[in-house]
Amino acid sequence: MAALDRVKVLVLGDSGVGKSSLVHLLCHNQVLGNPSWTVGCSVDVRIHDYKEGTPEEKTYYIELWDVGGSVGSASSVKSTRAVFYNLLNGIILVHDLTNKKSSQNLYRWSLEALNRDVAPTGVLVTNGDYDREQFGDNQIPLLVIGTKLDQIPETKRNEVLTRTAFLAEDFNAEEINLDCTNPRYLAAGSSNAVKLSRFFDKVIEKRYFLRDGNQVIEKRYFLRDGNQAEVCAQVLCSRGVSEGGSCSWNLLGVKARHALDNVMNPESTCRDLEMNMFLRIHAVQELYQRDRNGVWGLAGASEEQEQTSTRAEAQPKESTAPYSMRVLGAQNNPQVCPYGLYAEQLSGSAFTCPRPTNKRSWLYRILPSVCHKPFKPLEEGHLTHDWDEIEPDPNQLRWKPFEIPKAPQNKMDFVSGLHTLCGAGEPRGRNGIAVHIFVCNTSMIDRCLYNSDGDFLIVPQQGKLLITTEFGKMLVEPNEICVIQQGMRFSVEVFGETRGYILEVYGAHFELPDLGPIGANGLANPRDFLVPVAWYEDRQVPGGYTVISKYQGKLFAAQQDHSPYNVVAWHGNYTPYKYHLEKFMVINAVAFDHADPSIFTVLTAKTTRAGVALADFVIFPPRWGVANNTFRPPYYHRNCMSEFMGLIKGHYEAKEEGFQPGGGSLHSMMTPHGPDADCFEKASKAKLEPERVADGTMAFMFESSLSLAVTKWGLQTSNRLDKNYYKCWEPLKSHFNPKYK
Repeated sequence: MAALDRVKVLVLGDSGVGKSSLVHLLCHNQVLGNPSWTVGCSVDVRIHDYKEGTPEEKTYYIELWDVGGSVGSASSVKSTRAVFYNLLNGIILVHDLTNKKSSQNLYRWSLEALNRDVAPTGVLVTNGDYDREQFGDNQIPLLVIGTKLDQIPETKRNEVLTRTAFLAEDFNAEEINLDCTNPRYLAAGSSNAVKLSRFFDKVIEKRYFLRDGNQVIEKRYFLRDGNQAEVCAQVLCSRGVSEGGSCSWNLLGVKARHALDNVMNPESTCRDLEMNMFLRIHAVQELYQRDRNGVWGLAGASEEQEQTSTRAEAQPKESTAPYSMRVLGAQNNPQVCPYGLYAEQLSGSAFTCPRPTNKRSWLYRILPSVCHKPFKPLEEGHLTHDWDEIEPDPNQLRWKPFEIPKAPQNKMDFVSGLHTLCGAGEPRGRNGIAVHIFVCNTSMIDRCLYNSDGDFLIVPQQGKLLITTEFGKMLVEPNEICVIQQGMRFSVEVFGETRGYILEVYGAHFELPDLGPIGANGLANPRDFLVPVAWYEDRQVPGGYTVISKYQGKLFAAQQDHSPYNVVAWHGNYTPYKYHLEKFMVINAVAFDHADPSIFTVLTAKTTRAGVALADFVIFPPRWGVANNTFRPPYYHRNCMSEFMGLIKGHYEAKEEGFQPGGGSLHSMMTPHGPDADCFEKASKAKLEPERVADGTMAFMFESSLSLAVTKWGLQTSNRLDKNYYKCWEPLKSHFNPKYK
């Protein structure tokens, strides 16, 4: 799926009117249990279907920027807050229906955001002296939302709502009044939901569409040669988005994002379309700083802070340096960290590893991760590393699509939906791999997981994964992969029935394969791997937050009273990351014969033997087939490696029937395999001319030098084993002709 376009909507209003609760309700359709003061700016994302139910329907991200502070702040504070107002596409003005002053202050908020704050400091702009001409040429869509409707006495409700109706009229905006603690006010099909959808549609049209008479023409934005440019739809339709260049990347080759005040020039600019993974951002002056050893990430605070904020005293008021530099300074672990944070190092390698393989990141958090109750065994999921629970099976094995449990009869989140299919080695010895299947239908609520044994390479096949990590958030969709490295805490949010595959490696990290004679460029390029921007929440969980550890192949759970995602800033080279498989640069045979599938390797986890992988992640992407006088599908093969294959979408060329998306196959060490009879007959007689191969398809392989054992769940309990797999080769017949010339 292509990356989604986005729009930026400011959420403005006085402190205490319920902006954070409103944003949470809009983005998650859930009540925010323990709202806190917004320090600086908090950004959340809503997924919105533009013109839903029509042929023009399209999905967009709505970034909701909840700006903290007071409208009566000094001019120096306003100038700091102004960085949040760059390149806005819409404004939601929020007021407390029980607080008339918060309603009156909306005029000043709107003027400040639109750079028209001409009222003298200290002068209250009221409905009586508000000049509507100031908004006569306003092109920014506005929406007025009144909160705390439930707190207005019935006897005064008509009076209050009449007054606020004039307020919305002044802004030439629609009005919604609600109670943020009750989701029914925004229930699908309600008048409020219709108004909200209409507002977001209007914001999207202003941002991405031009109107020529009655005709709406789509606009597009991309970067060319490092400079931002805006291009109309007609140009892109003829030339294609591929003309767009790319923006900055750091020394690791991971694409990074500039400070927003540099990227978002209000004159003529846009944001990189490929940065849609960065879903929630708490700081905007410096999202990344370059580091010779890795990436800087920050979720910092604005200089504007309410006196009620518990971190107000820690904010250095006199400093104007980028926040990442102010948090991190010149040290990794100063005696006292700015903002009252704790410094914590996460090591992904031994201290004494050579520099090219030395992995570590420094996390600056509100509380260190050591603050939890003792771990206790957790009986959940179907994880195992007992490779002797059932007799080995050397046969060719194939599985039908693994079944996803139906909710609400059987709610299952990412952890409870983990099932080990096969593997080898032992996590205590730090050498081995495991292949897991995950099936789930509900999100992880107040639970996180970390893997003490190794790294997870996650391949979603059905459904999106919104993964929250200590480093930030990543949206991972089918045809993308992500890697959560050893020790990193993460939670998975899903949006329906979800399924995928996991390759776990013990004792090694994934890395890009060496290119050898290919040269400097090709296969998976470093620039296309993305890491999240820092994000944090300072959230207490009175009912208890569960931290789950996968340790020596088993699960353990510990309780704590706060969210583990309290990392305000980080820097280093040990991070989670994601990659879109469509960005793989395919290399193939262009003369004759079939190249080995190693040319499709995306990532590898090496052993100490040169050229021998503990595990490779290989894909079979869409490509051209042009080899002359050649049997073009995969050849018949017996391999000293073990090959597990999965299918994300489409039809695999060597077995178009039987091998289905969401299923899998295992061809064990030295077990013969290859195209089925139908594929062989067709390919042997086909007219050889240039042709597209695997369009609309993405198959992949986990290949290992270890001999993989299948679990009891894989062979029996799952009830998905295709016991007729061997029959696909039975129709093969002998074509031997001793008189052939």
